[in-house]
Amino acid sequence: IENMSPVQALQAIVICPSRELSRQVYEFARQFCPFFEGLKVRLFTSEDEVSENREGLSEAPNLVIGTPGRLADLLYKEHPLDLTNVRTIVLDEADMLMELGYFDDVDRLLSALPEKKQVLVYSATLHVGLTSKLEKSFGTKLIFDGEKQKTAKGVRHHFVDVRHMPKEAALVEFIKQKRPYLCLAFSSTKEGVNKAYAALKEANIECLLFSGDLTDRERKRAIKEIKANKYQVIVCSDLLARGIDIEDVTDVVSIDLPGDLSYYCLLYTSDAAD
Repeated sequence: IENMSPVQALQAIVICPSRELSRQVYEFARQFCPFFEGLKVRLFTSEDEVSENREGLSEAPNLVIGTPGRLADLLYKEHPLDLTNVRTIVLDEADMLMELGYFDDVDRLLSALPEKKQVLVYSATLHVGLTSKLEKSFGTKLIFDGEKQKTAKGVRHHFVDVRHMPKEAALVEFIKQKRPYLCLAFSSTKEGVNKAYAALKEANIECLLFSGDLTDRERKRAIKEIKANKYQVIVCSDLLARGIDIEDVTDVVSIDLPGDLSYYCLLYTSDAAD
């Protein structure tokens, strides 16, 4: 951003796998506008109609942020903006972009951009498939820099054997005994999310369900309620785990392990339950 001139030309693109993450990045980027005269940032997601996304493009933004499908539609198919000045492209949560099948849209965008560009890739996990896919897309070997620390130092991991009771009942018992300030309860399947949510509601525990089955309006409202700390428990799918910044979380419960264990490194500590 420090090198962005006030000339109104698109210079950078950030691609995110979800509407929620796109909006979070957008809200963060907007904070720089008062410090850089003329800096304009736009958000393009499927939350809005295509016609609404096109509005106001007579004066090009310097930075656009959005989901791959909507960005591909606007920037690759319709060409409402000149892409010749784009020098930086960011792939946020690249593993999820590939997992959800968005790389075709990403490839289309890359093909429309100048040959000389800086590509920044951020990923929670980095496996061979993602590495080879990225290098094939960019036609070059990439430099990967990862963090040695897998989780925050203050996080303690516990493994609880619940063979003697249903997992949903164990979750209810945990909430009643622990009384967390804000707990995120994750399940790897939609069925698991729905069953956990139903069990908590039956136990009269105030909770919110967040999954890909919600409509755009419901997801937007849910994010606002989460950030406003309206609920003690959020029952969610992996959608909420990918880059969404939620403050004041005191406990995270994995109702079951994800299908790909690279998403979560299970650590055993002296505090682990039997």
